[in-house]
Amino acid sequence: MAQTKKNKDTKSHTIKKKAPRVTAPMLRFLETAKEIGIDYAMKKHNWSNEKLHTLLRGNMAFFNKYHKYLGLTPIQVKFLRVFKKRICNVSKTCDAVGIRRRTYYDWLNNNPVFKENALALKSALADDLETVMFNRALVDKSDTMLIWMSKVHLRDRGYVEKIQQDVTVNPFLELMKKASTVDEE
Repeated sequence: MAQTKKNKDTKSHTIKKKAPRVTAPMLRFLETAKEIGIDYAMKKHNWSNEKLHTLLRGNMAFFNKYHKYLGLTPIQVKFLRVFKKRICNVSKTCDAVGIRRRTYYDWLNNNPVFKENALALKSALADDLETVMFNRALVDKSDTMLIWMSKVHLRDRGYVEKIQQDVTVNPFLELMKKASTVDEE
């Protein structure tokens, strides 16, 4: 962003704000992360998840280096951000990011880091949905949700719908089978 200031001669000049850069501690963190992994690097450098996420949100240079370290391209990182916002809908995310669905599946098959992140987002969505469902069943006392959750989570205790099927055999077919075996003898 540029700001305009006037000096004593009433001439205006522009002062440019410096874009955030990757500092030495950030580089040391990334180097440590390359050697021993992100979780251990966070412990070694006394970084909290909050600090890491604040840096990733506020410093694009660090954001890009971090994700390059992880093995993700900028478009893959963008995809994952949009994927979360689009509730893990592949088609809508592909449209929003400007890629084909086939590209998404190629990334899943060829980039284990991308796959891990995409599956983690889907898992987090499932956890969120389950939390809402439990809340509806237990806090809001929704009978329908309580019955459904019981059928899913309490199967081992007998809370399942049992379907009884009557199987009848056509007696004519049975006679034809017997007749064909007699003819063969």
